[in-house]
Amino acid sequence: MRERISRELIGKKGFSFIAIEGDWPDAARMDHYVRHAQYPPSEWTAFARFPVWMWRNREVRDFVDWLRARNALVEAYKRVAFHGLDLYSLYNSIRSVLNYLDDIDPQTAQVARLRYGCLTPWQADPATYGHAALTGAYQTCEREVVSMLTDLMQKRGGYAEHDGERFLDAVQNARLVANAESYYRA
Repeated sequence: MRERISRELIGKKGFSFIAIEGDWPDAARMDHYVRHAQYPPSEWTAFARFPVWMWRNREVRDFVDWLRARNALVEAYKRVAFHGLDLYSLYNSIRSVLNYLDDIDPQTAQVARLRYGCLTPWQADPATYGHAALTGAYQTCEREVVSMLTDLMQKRGGYAEHDGERFLDAVQNARLVANAESYYRA
């Protein structure tokens, strides 16, 4: 049903992006695929933490393949995007920021590793980080993650000029890291 509705909204109403209640990094992989950037379907590992009925199913896969085929017929700037709205992908988002910076600015990638390293002990259970930070048993990582987001934004001119789509993805992931840190600490 949602596949048919989405096709109608794109085809008849001119919608230019799909926003799902899924993780930004997972949806970004789909977005790269549907807009012909990378990630062939055989490499899809997106939405692994979601139940099959939600995103990891044939209906979504068929829709994503349809969207890729449709996007192939239009100029790049007219291609329909595919984005996720969820803010819980702390470690996938960290990995995405680091991968981007490794390619664009390795020196800043090293800084990011140090800053995000504050969260490493809590990788398996970020809620435990929140408890430890609230009880004073562990210093918060707020300053580190906000500083990383600020640094990215201050360098946006050079980064975005190199590849605006990848920069948007990196900034959104850095924002997700900051939001997730705040969420788990609250």
